[in-house]
Amino acid sequence: MHSLELCTASVGAAGWDLPGVEGLRPLRPVKVYAEAALLSRCTGLVIDPTDSPLVAADEQLRQRIADALDADKARLMVAVDPGTFVDQVFPFALLGTRDERLRAVALDLCALVDGVDSGDEPSAFDRLERRWLRAMAYDESPAPTTICGSVLSRGADLLHGDLTAAYSFTHAIAHATDLGTRRASYGRPLGALIDEADALLGQALAAENHDVAAELLWTWPMTGTPFSPSAAFVLDTLAARHAEHGFLPGPEHDPAVHSRVGDDHLIQSSYHTGIVWGVLATGLLAGASCMPADLSSYADPMPVLHHADGSWADRLRALPVRERAACTPLVLGAELRLCVARRDLVGVRRVLAWAAAHGWSELPSVQQASDLLARVVHASQATGVGS
Repeated sequence: MHSLELCTASVGAAGWDLPGVEGLRPLRPVKVYAEAALLSRCTGLVIDPTDSPLVAADEQLRQRIADALDADKARLMVAVDPGTFVDQVFPFALLGTRDERLRAVALDLCALVDGVDSGDEPSAFDRLERRWLRAMAYDESPAPTTICGSVLSRGADLLHGDLTAAYSFTHAIAHATDLGTRRASYGRPLGALIDEADALLGQALAAENHDVAAELLWTWPMTGTPFSPSAAFVLDTLAARHAEHGFLPGPEHDPAVHSRVGDDHLIQSSYHTGIVWGVLATGLLAGASCMPADLSSYADPMPVLHHADGSWADRLRALPVRERAACTPLVLGAELRLCVARRDLVGVRRVLAWAAAHGWSELPSVQQASDLLARVVHASQATGVGS
């Protein structure tokens, strides 16, 4: 309920064209409307029509978005620059699943880009997103075909780059499964995606980025998979954070500024995290369970932590050793990424040695780190030969 109310307020604020508060970036209306439409779509999939307060909050959000959208402007934007198609069609396609008037606009926008090739070569992610949006506009259910080259088929890079790249992982799952409503084809075992999500969750916690962590948790309900022990721990951690604040703070939230400025700061710093948390809540309403830990080793992974240690780890240390051991994919994923980020190859070797000793060498984060060390050795040998 709170996510719907925060989202409704954010849609209204986006239309006011307010400047950023205390150094925050101002809201981008096109982005806010799209993300609000995503929450509305997810809510519509699970809402109980007898839950009057929730129905009223959902209706208020949908009406606020619909009032903010400008169909004529969207058509003109796409006609002038077909590269804006995804941004413009997104809210119309999602809200159009429950509003034929908005669906008609989405169909108009699709017609404007039919047969049009413009801009850069679309990435695998772009193709997946476009296919999903068009399917909603045309009320179709495309076959679960794999998008070659997408993160779903090739796997996530668990060691390099900015953590926000994890959004591509979660969005691809949302698009491929239509927010958990259909079976998807990934081109590889689903368990491999789950293992990667476990590692990314650890990295998000170590970075204290609850926005990324909450969105990564979509992976389990949207793929119809019971929560792993790592995911269950992260869900409990975020739920405690939400209970403490009354909302889930975004990465840029500053309690001191919030107390001084008020809701403008809350909206600009945390509206997206509120939407992400709301989408996750709809997945939980649809039904979610936890998988039992299947462990070959009960070794405590906490001594592995060095770079990734922090308050999140203190919470994990408070659990029984069996539960800590079940969260090993989370711990190793967090530590290996930070070892690589800080060019600590000795630390990478230390983690790999622990993983090998305790039966965790098959984890994707461990395999990627092992491949990294092998490349470093090869490069060193080649350099020595050439000198």
